[in-house]
Amino acid sequence: MAFPTKRPGSAAAGEFYGRDVVYYLIGNTANTVGTADTIASTGELTTEGNFTKAIRGINSVASIEMVGARSDAGFLVGVTGHDGRGAVAAAANLVAVIEAATGLSDVSATAKTLAHAQFA
Repeated sequence: MAFPTKRPGSAAAGEFYGRDVVYYLIGNTANTVGTADTIASTGELTTEGNFTKAIRGINSVASIEMVGARSDAGFLVGVTGHDGRGAVAAAANLVAVIEAATGLSDVSATAKTLAHAQFA
């Protein structure tokens, strides 16, 4: 399922070797796609949050290279190896797997281009 966009060893200065990382801002209108797990006072997991479910869904169709800070409203994820159909088609694929994993029906995945300042 992985689709290499670069040949190994062909990266120029400032590029990744192997596959390009594509960043997506994951969110939903109800601001619940990034909810955290619920942990009991004994330290045991009582309820798995949507964030964990979403990450598991994304990992089923792509290799996760980076995950940004989680908030209930959403999170940023950098992936490689999505099916090679381009950023828009891959975003629709991510939405489908996240909605299937979480049970939500209003998820969005927006492809992002990040500037160096956004990594600071």
